[in-house]
Amino acid sequence: MGKFKQFLTETGDKLINKRADNLTEETKQEFEDQKRLVEKKIRNIENDIVSMEDLSVRNTQTLVVGETLNTKDWVNKRINYALELRDLKVELETINGLIKEYFD
Repeated sequence: MGKFKQFLTETGDKLINKRADNLTEETKQEFEDQKRLVEKKIRNIENDIVSMEDLSVRNTQTLVVGETLNTKDWVNKRINYALELRDLKVELETINGLIKEYFD
């Protein structure tokens, strides 16, 4: 039987299983894509936090640490990073739970 005719005559469990496998894989990949996106956002925020916490002297000509630091802005930004990081970690935990629930 030719391949095209096989497509036309394929029915029942075999066809349903093929469709189910394809949809399962596609859905799992969407979850994994979302997971990678959240993980990347977490890494970026963690890198930003490391950068903003580096208040060391940049050259040997000055002995003043944090000379241009606006403490109000710094504190607000740090709080916002902490809140965003918390939310992203909850989102990642939720995604991991759903992946485990649906695909393990």
